[in-house]
Parts: sequence; C-alpha cells; structure tokens
Amino acid sequence: MKLLLLCLLSLSPLVAQDAPNPQELIEILYNERDPKTFETAHAAAIKNGVAQQILVESRFLYIIDTGDNAAIAAYVPVLEAQTLVYSPDESIAFPVRDNFFAIVEDFKRKPYELLDFHQNQFDRDYLEFNANIHELESSLQGFINQSFENITSTSAALRL
Repeated sequence: MKLLLLCLLSLSPLVAQDAPNPQELIEILYNERDPKTFETAHAAAIKNGVAQQILVESRFLYIIDTGDNAAIAAYVPVLEAQTLVYSPDESIAFPVRDNFFAIVEDFKRKPYELLDFHQNQFDRDYLEFNANIHELESSLQGFINQSFENITSTSAALRL
C-alpha cells in the first residue's frame, strides 16, 4: 500500500506539468493554425476560465487566417453579441474598443448577402477587411513595443 501511495505521489508533479497554464493556452490560440490543435487549445482555454473576449478574438483571427469566407460571415453574430460585453482590459487583439466595434459594424453594414458567392463585391470587401486587420495588427504591435520600451521597474514589467 505504501508503494502504491508513493508511486501516485511521485506522478502528481508530472500530471500538473502536463496541463498548460492559461497564458500558454492564449499563446496557442493566437498563433496556432492547425485545426485540431486550435480546437483542443480552445476547449482547454474554456475549461481553464480564459476570458470570453480572448476566446472570441482568437477564433475570429483563426477564421480570418484560414480564409473561410462562409465561416467569417457565420461568425458575425458572435462578434455582434460580444460587442455588448466587450472589455478592453480582457482584449489582446483589439485593445482599442473602437477598432473592435468598427470591424463588426463594417460587416453588418454590407448591403448584400455575405454567403452569396456569386457576388464579387464580397471579394473586394474581404480584401479591404484583411487590410484593416493588418493595420490593426500593426497598431497592436506598435502598442506592445511602446509598452515594453516604457517599462521603468520590475513591478511594471510584471504588470505588463
């Protein structure tokens, strides 16, 4: 019995190390583009209490990167629902509230059926949308770089 208990106790640190922490999950969500790995990380992030804003943003960027136009159009209601509870403190990709809402509103204003693949207007709008996302990513990178440049203490670095 002591041997069994000793074996179980020695294995517990290994089990604890295998479970990714929320920060690692967030990193995977924003960078992984393999569908199976992304979905596994997404499910684990939900289980580990990662903020809904981060889950919505990371899935949105994942769909954009995969280029699935139908999935983009189908995701608009989720983005619209998120605008009601948007929190810039929980946001990683859209730390500026206006940027997030502008992208959602732009898609809602389209005068045509987003799922109608015969419309070539969607292709032009999609290219413009991708340019807006790229601009947003660039501004986010500038914000991150500026934040790291202005660190004056260890405690400030830890807060960042």
